[in-house]
Amino acid sequence: MPRTISEATAAMSHDRTSMSPDTASSWQEQFAPQSRLDLRTPITSSLNFGEEILTVRVGDSGNFKEFKIDQIAACSNSSFFRAAMAHDFKEAKTRVVNLTAEDLVMFKVWLHWIMARTISSPILPTNAKIDDDVEFDHLVKTYALGEKVDDVGFKDVVIDAICAKSFDNNARGKRYFLGGESTGLVWRATLPGSPLRKLVLDQHVLLADPEWFSGHKEPFEYDFLLDLALEFANVKRTKPTQEICYYHSHDKVGLPCYRQMYEMASKGKACLHKDFEVFSAP
Repeated sequence: MPRTISEATAAMSHDRTSMSPDTASSWQEQFAPQSRLDLRTPITSSLNFGEEILTVRVGDSGNFKEFKIDQIAACSNSSFFRAAMAHDFKEAKTRVVNLTAEDLVMFKVWLHWIMARTISSPILPTNAKIDDDVEFDHLVKTYALGEKVDDVGFKDVVIDAICAKSFDNNARGKRYFLGGESTGLVWRATLPGSPLRKLVLDQHVLLADPEWFSGHKEPFEYDFLLDLALEFANVKRTKPTQEICYYHSHDKVGLPCYRQMYEMASKGKACLHKDFEVFSAP
């Protein structure tokens, strides 16, 4: 016969109070704070997503696409958006930001990053009969977008994605590094001193075979060859000792690595959507 709510509650209460000492001890060990994640945070410190919306127009003036994005999400990741909203600029008043020179696909990759914290890329199966430069070009353009919106964590994770791509075997069972026409794209899309340029130069100085140059059909970018010649003149051909963060940008602005954020998030000490400057939860 069905029990009333009060009868069921009383029975549950009786079950709890009649728990044996051994069972209670086991339960406490299993659910003790040190054995699980506690992702609570004071409600007064929660971020007010959705209350302030920005309009971002991406593309040419006569053919652009509008995106409605959360201001907190944009500004907590991008110094470009943070500066636009913090000063007496037209964008701060109209709440409209124009990115007319940006590639639409790359901007969508950045939006995916700030919301999902992964990098969307045309990852190819190992048997794909397609040029290896396709994903490299995509990632280089993605990095360039990161430099323009000045998102340190985004740039660093794209650097790591480029390194990961270098370890993928293609349909011929070979691994390819960022080279050929992609090097020209790097030098056209970035500024001198860019960590991505450092990565490409180190790969060529430390790992390149003669066929990297002899098998190239198109002329190399002049500035790339000049920087490479200087690098060969100044760097000994030895095994690199730098940590992975050597090619990252976060140290230059005093921020920790995005990898640390993931480690802390896995321990319930940080929120992936919060400002990179705010790590520890209260």
